[in-house]
Amino acid sequence: MKRYILFAVMILAFAGQGCTGCSDNNNGPADDTTGKHTGATGKFLMISDIHFNPYCDSKILPQLVKADYTDWPTIFSGVTDTSYGYYDSDTYYRLFVSGLEAMQAQNSKPDMIIINGDLLSHHFNGNFYSRSGETTAEAYESFVRKTISFVFMMIDKYFPGVPVLPVLGNNDDYCGDYHIQPDGPFLSFYAGQSAPMLRNMQQTDFMTTFKKGGYYKVTMPWDSTQAFIGLNTIFFYEWYSNVCNPTDTANPATAEMAWLEQQLADCKAKGQHVWLSYHIPPGIDVYKSTQAGPCGVITMWHEKYNTAFIALVNKYRDVIQGNFAGHTHMDEFRLVADGDDITSFVHITPAVSPIFGNNPAFVEVTWDPAKMLMLNSVTYRFKGIEHRGNNNWAEEYNYGKTYHINSIDAATLGSLWQNIGTDTAMHNRYAQYFYVSNPKKKPNPWQYYRCGMRYIDTAGFVQCNCK
Repeated sequence: MKRYILFAVMILAFAGQGCTGCSDNNNGPADDTTGKHTGATGKFLMISDIHFNPYCDSKILPQLVKADYTDWPTIFSGVTDTSYGYYDSDTYYRLFVSGLEAMQAQNSKPDMIIINGDLLSHHFNGNFYSRSGETTAEAYESFVRKTISFVFMMIDKYFPGVPVLPVLGNNDDYCGDYHIQPDGPFLSFYAGQSAPMLRNMQQTDFMTTFKKGGYYKVTMPWDSTQAFIGLNTIFFYEWYSNVCNPTDTANPATAEMAWLEQQLADCKAKGQHVWLSYHIPPGIDVYKSTQAGPCGVITMWHEKYNTAFIALVNKYRDVIQGNFAGHTHMDEFRLVADGDDITSFVHITPAVSPIFGNNPAFVEVTWDPAKMLMLNSVTYRFKGIEHRGNNNWAEEYNYGKTYHINSIDAATLGSLWQNIGTDTAMHNRYAQYFYVSNPKKKPNPWQYYRCGMRYIDTAGFVQCNCK
C-alpha cells in the first residue's frame, strides 16, 4: 500500500473531473461450432474510449463500492438524473447502455468486436479518493476491478458468444494515467477478464504475454493465415514511467518491440496476414502540437519507438493489413510511409465518451475475411449529447459512399489524403466527421491536422507543416 500514498495525495489535487450534471443484422459471423466463416464478406464492430464513469451520482457511489459489480445495473437504475451526459463528461451509465443497444440493433452477431482501449473514466483514481470517502489502495483497486468487470459483463450481455478483442488504454490501470506496471497485478487481473471474451480465437501464450506486458497475438478461428496482434502502446508513450515499481529498471517498451518484431517475422514465415490494434497511435500529438507555438511538434510516442515502429511496418508491409487505434477520441486516419510510398494505415476509432467535444460513436466495418481487407465502414453517432435527452443513434456517414472509394487500405487512403487537400467538398466532409458531426467543432488549424495524417515522423511533419 505504501507505493500509493504519495501518488494518492498528488492525484487528489487533480480530481475535479466527474459529472458536470448528472435492426438485427446477422451478417454471417464465424460459426462457433465449425470455426468456419459463413460468408464471402463479414462485418464486425469497433468501439474505443468508453471511459465508463461510475461517479455521476454521489448518492449511489457508496452502494457501488460495497456491492458486487453484478448488482450495479440495479443500483444504476435508481439514478434520478435522466441525462445521457454532456460534452465535458465521460460516459454515463445511460449512454453506455444506449450505445450497446444501438450496436446490438445494428448487428447482433458481428464477427468480432474490437475495443481500442480506455474502459475507465479520466481521473478515475482521483475521483475515487475524493468522492468515495475511502482512503486505502485496497479499496481503490477493488473498485477498478469491479468497474472493468462490469463493462465486460455488459458487453457480454448484449453480445453473448461474440469474440471481443480488447487492448489496454492509458487510463486502464491501478498505478495512474500512463503508468501501467509490467508484470504487475493489474495485468494479471485484466488478462483473466479478457481471455474468456476471446471466445474461439486461437490463442497460445495469451496469458503469458498479457500478464507480462499487456500485449498478445491470436489467430482467427476460421482461417489460420489470419492473425490479430494487440499491443500495449502505453510503454511507448513519451513520458511513461513505472511509478508502482520504480526499482524495476527493465525497459518494457524495448521488450515489447522485440516481441512484435519476432511475431511479424513468424507471421511472414507462416504466410499469415496481420492486423495490429492498440490504443495510442504512433505519430504526432496534433492537438498538443497546435498549442506548442508556430511549427510546434509533440509526438505521441517516444521518438525512438516511433521510428522503430515505422521501420517494422515498412519492413513487413506485405504482412500487416492495417492498424487500429483510439485515444484521440476523433474519427481520423493516419498513414505509414517509406518515403513517398504509403505502406500502411492507422484507422482511429472515435470515442464513446464525449468528453473532448466529439459526439459518441461506434463503427461497423465490412471486410473480406479471405484477404483480411477492410472494404468499407459506417460510423454511427449519438445525437443525445447535442440534442439533450434525445436517445437516438443514427448512421452518420458511409465511408465508401462519402469518399468514393471501394476499399479502405494504404493506397486508397493515400489518394484520399491528396483529395482532402485539394477538394474543398472532401475537406469539409472530413472536417465535419472528425468530431463526429459536432457543429461547434472543427480541426483547427487545418494544416497541422492534414500534415499529421500523412507524416507520422517528426521530420516529415515539420517539413509539411512549416514549409
